[in-house]
Amino acid sequence: MEEKRNINKVDLPYFLLPYILWIITFNIFPKYFWFLMPISTTILGLYTLFKYRSFIKFGSLRVGLIASISLSIVLYLIFYFGNFLLTLISMAKYVENIYLMILTAPNLLSLSLILLWIGLMEEIYWRGGLQEILKNYGFSRPWLASTILYTLVHIVTLNLILIFAAFIVGIIMGVSAYKYGLFTPILLHIIWLQLIIIIIPVYPYTLS
Repeated sequence: MEEKRNINKVDLPYFLLPYILWIITFNIFPKYFWFLMPISTTILGLYTLFKYRSFIKFGSLRVGLIASISLSIVLYLIFYFGNFLLTLISMAKYVENIYLMILTAPNLLSLSLILLWIGLMEEIYWRGGLQEILKNYGFSRPWLASTILYTLVHIVTLNLILIFAAFIVGIIMGVSAYKYGLFTPILLHIIWLQLIIIIIPVYPYTLS
């Protein structure tokens, strides 16, 4: 029988925690981003697994792999052409600011592993625990509700493009989790991050 849940203050710390962690990571100690972001996402992921594990719907790993490969290409192309458009309208600096954070990473291998871990932990929280809790609250479109919260948390970055990007990523990850289970957005997030930052970044940078 599906577990039902009423909106109550017991879940409030779970909903507020990412906003606190994002402020610390992006605003208070931005120089330590690549140290703090894995810690922040790990806290969120472990919190979900320890307290809300029963809500997670993993789905089929095979279906998740097929769907994630296809969707990662689509998502990459959206950002590729988005960057091209931003360049045309002289707003590429917002993308540049995002990639400048990459230069603070220790090296390319470490960055790749960090991105893998961040993708895993973020999806366990946002689309694994939080989205399923919203569904059990009675939201008919939990993927949209989780996307709104995911977008709002990125406001602290003060980067308009990153906020808009969070909305696009949130929609695609949320719908894929809703339709196929958590394996799909986990794999999708990991593959997409590797594509757009490590393999074929949309903005050129050099990191040994």
